[in-house]
Amino acid sequence: MGITKIGSLFAANIDSVPAVKPTPAVTPQQASAQSASQASSDAVVFSKNLQTSQKAPLPDAESSRAAKMDKLKQQVKSGDYKPNSDAVAVAVLRDLA
Repeated sequence: MGITKIGSLFAANIDSVPAVKPTPAVTPQQASAQSASQASSDAVVFSKNLQTSQKAPLPDAESSRAAKMDKLKQQVKSGDYKPNSDAVAVAVLRDLA
């Protein structure tokens, strides 16, 4: 096999490689504009989600607290309320510090 035959083998393989289109270069200004556009889009989605969550009904915290207080009052009256003395001591020491 001579050099000319090897050269023709390589030439055949080079011709079969598809042409690759070069990707356009992105300038820093374009990249910044794309980033700002994405941030703006994200802010709109966040804003819509926030508005939706604000419209969602919240559990009635006042009635829940009142029910808890009534239960504790009944336990104190009946003598069934047994506070955790360790938790009380920690809370008192935390308030003193």
